[in-house]
Amino acid sequence: MITVVRHFLAAIPFDPRSRRAIDETLLDWEAEAADATRGPASGRAALDVRWSVALVRVVLLATAREAAGVPLSWLAVRLTVGLLFLAVLLAVPWAWRAGWLLPVDVWLPSALLLLPANLVAIAPPGVFAALAIRPGRRPVPVVGTACVVLVVLSAAVTVVPAANEAFRQTIYAATTAGRSGTPALPTWTPPVLVTVGHLGLAVQAALTVILAARMWPVSRGMRFVAVAAAFPIFVESMSLAQGPFRAWGVTSAGAVAGASWTLALTLMALTLWLHGRAPDQLA
Repeated sequence: MITVVRHFLAAIPFDPRSRRAIDETLLDWEAEAADATRGPASGRAALDVRWSVALVRVVLLATAREAAGVPLSWLAVRLTVGLLFLAVLLAVPWAWRAGWLLPVDVWLPSALLLLPANLVAIAPPGVFAALAIRPGRRPVPVVGTACVVLVVLSAAVTVVPAANEAFRQTIYAATTAGRSGTPALPTWTPPVLVTVGHLGLAVQAALTVILAARMWPVSRGMRFVAVAAAFPIFVESMSLAQGPFRAWGVTSAGAVAGASWTLALTLMALTLWLHGRAPDQLA
């Protein structure tokens, strides 16, 4: 168990101070586990549980410390440019088509209601683009940045089900059936399913920070090539990943949830494959 935990944590680029605290905790755990090898199995299990809790505490404290060291203005500007721009870009085709069919007082708020879902949907390549815009003035901790990205996007996820439902009802109200006084549409999909699916995208975005750090030694020109390739690759991979779930009869929201978490786990495996190679700071 300790070996698996050690390899997993080694793939996460904590800064030297955090790494030292985690490694010392693991060494203490190994020392006590070696002394308890001749004891009863229940005693070894209790020891593993106690040290697992201690390790989780150390990791959480280390992550919180690194997150507190992230310059929020630096990250906010990049996320605004990288995420919001792409989210608006995704909404433009629909807004353009709807502009010919719906009055301005309907299509404009409808387009705005699409932004939360687009914002989270485009998060993985958007975060990659946000970090590639330009080098920072000072090194920024990778794990802290990933943590802040995860928290921000998880907060945005809570708005997505309500925004999606408001979008549907707004469009429905503008149709002939809606104007004739027909009752509002029933809820389309369970909000929990929508939330779970979009949380998978938030996890992918956080892991993208770690993979982005791995690429930063390459030239800036290659960074922008990677950013340009990330968008179509991500969109196409999401589409392909949804196929098996829909083939199994899973609902559309279920397909999105399954695809997003499948890709999140794939990204986790890729991060582990790059074990120990990612820098602990973004320049």
